[in-house]
Order: sequence, then structure tokens, then C-alpha cells
Amino acid sequence: MFKTPFLTTCFSFILLARASAITIGFGTGLVGVQDTPSDGNSNQMRQNINITDTVFLDAGTYHATTWDYNAAPDATNGAAQPVFPFLVIVNGPANHTVVAFGETIDTDPGLQALVPFGGTNDTFTIPAGGATVAAGVQNTNGASVQNSILTDTSFGSTDHANSGNFDEAGGVGNTLDSFGHGNLTRTYAFSIEVEAGEVTDADGDGLPTLWENANNLDDNDDGTAGESADGAQDGPNGALGDPDNDSLSNEEELANNTDPQEADSDGDTINDGTEIANGTNPRNADSDDDGLTDAEEVTAGTDPNDPDTDGDGRTDEQEIALGSDPNDPNSPNTIKIGFGANLAGVTDTQSDGFSNQMRQNINITDTVFLDAGTYTALSWEYNAAADLTNGGTQPTFPFLTIVNGPANHTVIAFGDTIDTEPGMQFAVPFGGENNVFTVPEGGATIAAGIQNPSSDGVTNSILTDTSFGSTDHANSANFSEAGSLGATLDSFGHGNLTRTYAFAIDVKAGASSNKMQLDVDQVGGDLVISWPSVLGKLYNLRSETDLSNGEPATWPIYDGNQDIAATPATNSLTFPLPADSERYFVIEEFDAPPVPIFEESFENGQGGWTTGVDDTAPGDTNWELGSPVAPGPSAANSGLNCFGTNLTENYQADADIWLRSPAIDLSLAGEATLNYSEFRDIEEVFDSGEIRVLNAADNSLLAVVSSAIEGTTLGLWENVSTKLPAAALGNLIKIEFRLMSDNFGDFPGWYLDDVSVTIP
Repeated sequence: MFKTPFLTTCFSFILLARASAITIGFGTGLVGVQDTPSDGNSNQMRQNINITDTVFLDAGTYHATTWDYNAAPDATNGAAQPVFPFLVIVNGPANHTVVAFGETIDTDPGLQALVPFGGTNDTFTIPAGGATVAAGVQNTNGASVQNSILTDTSFGSTDHANSGNFDEAGGVGNTLDSFGHGNLTRTYAFSIEVEAGEVTDADGDGLPTLWENANNLDDNDDGTAGESADGAQDGPNGALGDPDNDSLSNEEELANNTDPQEADSDGDTINDGTEIANGTNPRNADSDDDGLTDAEEVTAGTDPNDPDTDGDGRTDEQEIALGSDPNDPNSPNTIKIGFGANLAGVTDTQSDGFSNQMRQNINITDTVFLDAGTYTALSWEYNAAADLTNGGTQPTFPFLTIVNGPANHTVIAFGDTIDTEPGMQFAVPFGGENNVFTVPEGGATIAAGIQNPSSDGVTNSILTDTSFGSTDHANSANFSEAGSLGATLDSFGHGNLTRTYAFAIDVKAGASSNKMQLDVDQVGGDLVISWPSVLGKLYNLRSETDLSNGEPATWPIYDGNQDIAATPATNSLTFPLPADSERYFVIEEFDAPPVPIFEESFENGQGGWTTGVDDTAPGDTNWELGSPVAPGPSAANSGLNCFGTNLTENYQADADIWLRSPAIDLSLAGEATLNYSEFRDIEEVFDSGEIRVLNAADNSLLAVVSSAIEGTTLGLWENVSTKLPAAALGNLIKIEFRLMSDNFGDFPGWYLDDVSVTIP
């Protein structure tokens, strides 16, 4: 799923372009793109041509307009990769002639659509009789270019050029006939849009007709209308115009692939012109992909182009989550045990019931020697594969051991069991009551481990990729041994399980406490208690006169002081001085429950929800309200009714249909979450759903919540919660659910129930 608002802003452009354009290549449906550093030999490929998804073009003149791609982050070269698109006539296997090539760009990770083809070699001629044309991508010959851009061959056959012909595709008429193939895991999905005829520009302002029409610019106005002075040609529709007032002209918006009608294409609250001036990416709300938006980096004073501003090995997001200073390499002064959450391409397979029934993993390569003393395990981080067997989660807890020797460990700390989420997770609380441990006199070598507990349905284990170092793997007989202090772990086996986790545990010297500091003062006849408070928390004042009367969490609420809202950074509470000769007080902190500001179960009619059809064959597929039947769910998630894309039959081909909520007021919201239940069975790659945020006043697009929603929920209703993007906040909005299908269709579709929006 991709949330880049830029993609959303231009989505109508994608649909318009493809109505008349020819797509060569399989496009941006590839998921799970990944990257590995070059080994200096086998993965030094530099060129890729998709020879499965070719197109036969009749004789005539054509021009390439844009291209789309889905790129992996570049582990070697910092998430940028010099590359250009090109087109070839396919003479035969491993025999191609270059007919067009575009501008070289540094690709951004993730899904990128409508990237200008660029350059002066975009127009080409197909000879008499027509020809088969293929799309390709090429690495240029440059320093530090150690990875190539190869298409996942599971999507079709490809011709891969070896490292000797770096720039051959960059010349019209060049013959490409020297190909090899290396086992490189870096992958791109890509396609090139082609139109018949010369490049059209009706008003001659240098902005292509297709681009102007798709972005609501008048291609019959070269900027003369509305110009600031006679002859300036800086009217809003011309190359020098700036209709969104972001200090980028339309020609600069075209060059940077940003939206000329949206001052903030990526929705990070920093306008496009400022981003270009500051060197950040106006198409990516998080330019360095460290988990903090560019705006959050400005607030934190960190470098938005460096994921680890202070160079201490933790990303800026990790440090903020840990409460440390991302600008200070000596903060938070914790010790990392384990190799961390940097593993890419984690995968999973179902258990075979025997060899991959391992339940425990201890990293015995990335250990740390700790001096004698007391320590506290604060948090852990991991990168987990999706769990094919158990629906995306895996019960797991972290632990620490003293390493007595190979396959001989003593448990000294263990944390809470959680259902791990796939992907990279940082600053996960270690949790539990066994997070404080003592290293004996003389010090000891400490290792980090993770453990599956013994529970029904746990048929996969959490094994670390051994290419990262040596590990001790416990067999299936000792499921939960690590969950006991002092336990000896000495029974280990190893199965060939491809499910992988990267993990590390952060430890700090000393016995940390979760008690907050209270300041108590007497002012006249009143008692004043002050404490540090956090936005989104609530507080109770509890009190007792006898310390033997249970734990503080069980003490009575004092004088009705409960559910006190936070007033960061400090709360103060004033009340009459108690008459008791001795009384004890404690402040209890807890998360404030979310407050629903919009709820809809669809049990009382349509309730202001509207539906619409934007496809080419209205009536074949619609959003419908009622009780579902096969081929979809047998019942709504709750009650009798839900909305579905054809309640009683499959959705059809060429659908583009939307369901919109009534207006929802987020004018005072600093944060908001969309919650809904869904039953989903949408064809992968070719069809998709999308959730958008619209301005309630004119239904214009503000942001995309989720895109490329596809696949199946395995015949079950699932609950989904997702934060609404910053562009939605402060506005009166509508939520739009949209389904789009290609020219095949015929899947059960998308069903929605129990929609709500909550704020903290």
C-alpha cells in the first residue's frame, strides 16, 4: 500500500493517460521489491528488457510520454539509483534495436507513477509492416553503481545485460545483443506509456497537451491569459505560470513530476518549492524514509535527507520513539544487543510439521560483553516476515541470556508476549516484570533471543537469517523455556525454515523505574501536586493512609480526581490539605480512549452516503447497500446491512466506482483514525481499491489514505484502523472508497461495514 499523496493527486491523470495511450511493460503491480548489495560479480547486471509484456505497433510515428515503476530501496547507494527508460524493437531473443530513450533520473523507492519520459529522444518511427516493441530500463555507468534494476522474473521473461554494456541503450539505433543473468534480488516493476503521433503541444508553451489536460491546465493558453505584464507569459496555464503558488513554475512542476495544482504534492505540509530549494523530495513526505515526515524532521531539527542524523546507528524515528535526541550520538546512552531491524526481504513458508518447527532463536554472533552490575531491558526492534500460516501475526517474546558456551545459555530477562506485525517495528516496549537483570562479578557475554510460546496454531518459528551470523535454534520440544528466569537453554537443533526475523534489544545500565516524578507543595490551606504530562494521556489521583493496603494501582480515587486530561508539559492539581496526619498519593497515567466523531453501521439506511460510477460502462458494477449473499460474504460484519461492490454478484470489467461518506468535521482535530471492517476479494495486480480523503466543499482530492488495496481476506471480515494523513486535518472532509478494475473483472469484490472516525 502506498500513501504518497502525489500519486493520489495524479491518479485521474493515470486513468486519462491510459484511455488513449499504449502501455508497454507490466507496470507497477509488483509487490515485495527488495534490494541486496552487489557481490561484485553475479549481480552486476545493468540492463533489463521485459520481453513478455511487449506490444505490436503498426507502422507509423509514436512518442513516449511517461513511465511508471515500483523500485526497491537501494541498500548500497542510499535509496537512489541512476537509471533511464528506453524502448526497443524486438528482432528476436537477445536481439533488440533501440528506438527511444529518456532522461536519467535517481529513482525513488516505492511506487512512482507518471514520471516524465523526458529527453529529446522520445519520438520514434515503426517501419512498414509494424514491429514488436519492448520496454527496458538501464543503469548508467557511474561511480558506486553496484546494483542493477532487474525485473522479478516471476512476472515474465526478461533479457538482462551483463556489466560490460552499461550505456548501450542510450543511443537510438544501437543493437542490444549481449545478455547474461545474475541472481540479483533488487527488483523493479516498470512500464512505458506510448502515444501515436508526434508530441503534441497545441499552444507551443513546452508543456505537453496530455500533461496539461490531465492537470487541469488549458493547452490553448501559453500563459498569455492572466500574465503579470504584457509579454510575460506567466499566466496560470503557461510554462511560467504557478497556479498553486508554490514558487515552482509549471515547467518546473513537469520536470520534477509534481502536481501544478497542489502546492504540497506529498502532503507533508512543506510546499513543493521549499522542498526543491532545501533539497528534499517533493514527491515523498519522508524524503529519507526514516519514518519521520520532512515536516517532523524540521520540528525535531534533524536532517530530512539523512535517516540517521547523528550517525549513532539508530534512525531518527527510532531515537524519537525511544525518547532520545536524534541529534546527539551519545543519546540515549543505551546498549544494543543483536543486529537490529535492518534485514531486508524477510520471507515465510508454511511449516512442514517437522523440520521447520523450531521455536527459539538466540543470536550468538552479535553479543555484547557487559560489566558486572544492574541493567534494564527497555525496548526491542525487529523486522518480521508476514506469517503465511497464522494470518500475519506471530506470538513472540524477547529475552536475554548469559552465554555460557555454544548451545548453553542462562535466561536473565524476558519480556511481554506480543503478536508481531510484519515489517520493521522499532522501539517496541520490552514489557513485563522481568526486564531488570544483574550481571555477576567479572561480567558476562549477553545474547539477545526471541521465543515462540507454546500455543495452538503456532506452526512457524522465528528464525534469524543465518547469513547475518551464527544462531542457536531451539527445537520444538522447548517451546517456552526462555520465559523463566534462570532457565538453562541447552537443547538446540536447526531446521531449514525460511521465516526470518532481524531483532535487537536495547539495554540501559541501572534499574530503571516507571515512576513519574511528583512535585508536592503546600500553598496556604491547599496541597498542590504537579507532574510531567503527555498529550493523549489521562490521569487518576489515588490515595491511601496505610501503605499495607495493596498496590498503589488498587488505591481508591481521591476526592473524585479521575480521568484528568493532560495539559502538557505539566499538569497541576490543587485541593484542600487533607485532615489526616499521614496520607500517601500516587498519580496513575493511562492512554485516553479514542473519541468517535463519526460512526456508521448502515443499519438505518444510506445515511448521507453517496455512490457514483466513473467507468465506461455504467451499470455493470455499483456500490450497493443491503444484505450480502454469495459470491461475497454470507452476512454483514454486524447487523443486516453493509455496502458492497455488487451485493449478489462479482464486479465486472472496466469498473471505476466510488462510495463517499457524509461530511466529517476534522476542523479541530490534531490526529484522526479511520476504522472500518472489510471483506475483500479483489484480483491482484490488475484491479485495486483505494481510500481517499476529499474536501467536503467541492469533493476535490486532499490525500490518499491507502492505495493498491487488493487480494483477499480469506473469506473473513477483517477490522482495519489507519491514521488519516495530515492533509485531512483541519478540514471538513469526506472519505471515499473507490474500486477500479481492468478489462477482465469478475471477482467477488469489496464489502464495507462499521465505518468510524476517531480522534484521541
